[in-house]
Amino acid sequence: MNSWIFITVLAAGGAGYIGSHVVRLLLKKELDVIVLDNLSRGHEASLPQNIIFEEVDLLDKKNCFPQFKSITLKR
Repeated sequence: MNSWIFITVLAAGGAGYIGSHVVRLLLKKELDVIVLDNLSRGHEASLPQNIIFEEVDLLDKKNCFPQFKSITLKR
């Protein structure tokens, strides 16, 4: 049984080498993907166009929580 119970996935570090491949796999599964990455090792250019991307450092709690509030999830 291969069923997903969610439709939107948050990919932290999704612009890196491994993360960008995971993002593509999730898109093939027809899931919506939100990528949060500080681009310290990743590149925004490596991401597909049909995602939501926010450049944010998740270690900086004060600045990352407003990013979560600004994201609108599709249902």
